[in-house]
Amino acid sequence: MSDPRAWIVVLALVSFLAGGAAGFVVGKGEAPRAADPWPFADYEARLSTTLDLNDDQRRLFRAVLEHYEADLDRVREHHEARSASAMEPELRDLGIRYRSLIRDRVLPENKRPLFDALGEENTRILTEAP
Repeated sequence: MSDPRAWIVVLALVSFLAGGAAGFVVGKGEAPRAADPWPFADYEARLSTTLDLNDDQRRLFRAVLEHYEADLDRVREHHEARSASAMEPELRDLGIRYRSLIRDRVLPENKRPLFDALGEENTRILTEAP
């Protein structure tokens, strides 16, 4: 096997196989990237579990959160060219409105004190954050 063409073919074949094997090994170690989860997925799951919502309440809660997300997107698009300080009052009003909808329309009266306590806990955590 003194022909240089044969050595070139063998070298190319070995390089191809080594690259394929290395790609397979490295690629196997990486988990496939999941699609971005819904922004309110954790919030929905936590409150649904903590407040022990039934299927109808979960469905209604999800619908309210979906409308909230759509309104948030609308406000963000509306204020895209403005500063964050111009957007803040409208976002705060939306948050208060949807919090009231969840508390007063989705949750039964016996779950509202727990919901209020969770809200106070989250507010405390946010104010203590650096």
